[in-house]
Amino acid sequence: MSVFNKLERYLEIEMMRRDCLMRRSDFCPAPPNQFYVEPTNHCNNRCVMCVPIEKKRDLGYMPFERWRRIVDSMAKHKLDFPVTMIGRGEPLMHKELVEFVDYASRNGVPCYLITNGTLLTEEKVHGLLKAGIKKIQLSLHAHSAETFHKITGRNTYDKVKSNYLRFLEINKEMGRPCYASIMAVESSLNKHEVTEFQNYWTPLVDRCFVTKVYSAQDDGGFAEEAKARCDLLPEHPGCVIPWYFMGFRHNGNVLPCPFDFEEDFVIGNVDDPDFDIMELWNCERIRKMRQSHLSRDFSFTDQEKYPCRSCEVPRTPDNCKGIPEWIEKFHKAFARQYAPLIKD
Repeated sequence: MSVFNKLERYLEIEMMRRDCLMRRSDFCPAPPNQFYVEPTNHCNNRCVMCVPIEKKRDLGYMPFERWRRIVDSMAKHKLDFPVTMIGRGEPLMHKELVEFVDYASRNGVPCYLITNGTLLTEEKVHGLLKAGIKKIQLSLHAHSAETFHKITGRNTYDKVKSNYLRFLEINKEMGRPCYASIMAVESSLNKHEVTEFQNYWTPLVDRCFVTKVYSAQDDGGFAEEAKARCDLLPEHPGCVIPWYFMGFRHNGNVLPCPFDFEEDFVIGNVDDPDFDIMELWNCERIRKMRQSHLSRDFSFTDQEKYPCRSCEVPRTPDNCKGIPEWIEKFHKAFARQYAPLIKD
């Protein structure tokens, strides 16, 4: 399919999604366009702003058969939207990750990877690129070894930086088949390095960006810092995430929010005999959640012990997560989502 035809098709779907939101409908005819799959919730870093290990529930790895069921359901419905391999752990700790990407690519499902870079060896890079990975995003929350250690608890800054620079070299040698991005979460520990971080990495990658630390679900070591910032944000506008996102934990649980670290709002499981992505997409529970965000009456999510009411994600400017902002900046949200896929 040509680049023009791809863009035309994606734009048609996103216009349908925008129309749904403008009509304030809890039934979304446009399919999810962003899938997160957690290969594992094991991690080799201990980042202070990340979900604490005790809130990850049972540690484990997603078996290949579970991954296959997700990909097959997407292929059945011709959902060629990106699957981002990320969650509450480091995806490259999963020994079959390259095989995951290869199976998805052969079935028309593009894969993205978000990694801390510690295991992004040259061998792994070649394997991922050969398997058809479309985007590799490095989470690097520091621009010095000292700050890196404060945030991650590890002394691997130089190794991580070297690994990603080598990935960029290999990707360039192969004709840049993979979109390269890098991000940092800004906090009081690293804000003095943010400008230098951006100046260094921006010329080297397709996208370099910095986000604020979120309290999200009251997790992580910066929850209070995030909440203090949250108090200065505008009124809750309703969150757009339930209209485009679907996430899968390593145990097969299906979630409508990437910030649900404790799996509090499960809408299904991949191992269910009748598992089907599009059947879950407009199920009763997710429609009730959407109603909460349209009306900004969060009594249902409160009842479910889901922190939508206090979440600052949709209230943070310029991240296109609030419903009005997503509609107003539709072109920006569209570009962020599809830029890595638009290649000949």
